[in-house]
Amino acid sequence: FTPEQQEYVMNRLSELTDKYPVNLTEVRSVKRSATVGAVDEATGKSMRLAVPKAVDHEFLHAIDHSKRSKHGGKSNAAFWKEARKLFKEYKRAVYEDPTNLISLYSETNVDEFIAEAFSVGVGGDTAGGGFGAKSPYVKKVMKLVNKYFAKK
Repeated sequence: FTPEQQEYVMNRLSELTDKYPVNLTEVRSVKRSATVGAVDEATGKSMRLAVPKAVDHEFLHAIDHSKRSKHGGKSNAAFWKEARKLFKEYKRAVYEDPTNLISLYSETNVDEFIAEAFSVGVGGDTAGGGFGAKSPYVKKVMKLVNKYFAKK
């Protein structure tokens, strides 16, 4: 884990937390991997933030995760209800027109769909080899995330 990577992650986390409040109590390097760990204040659980590309993706998981309650925290039920509905719509849309695809990983489950779209939406990351930014579902996810989590 290089000092440049650490600096990138810290700067990126600062930018993201300016827009989206998140309960991270510390960020630290994780031995033998190009990731940093952060501790979720709400649950006390550690999470990993990969460097540099997956920081935005993993940050969304820090904002909220559909299974947070299984780890002693609380998920935003209203957000995940809308997210699940959007994920079903997305899967149908991808089946009908593959240009709607954000990335292959976004089809894994609702959490990864939201995180992949968020990553593209906030960072312009080219998930899935560059075609993700063209999906209208990036804007739909960003609208949903902003509705529930962006600082007002």
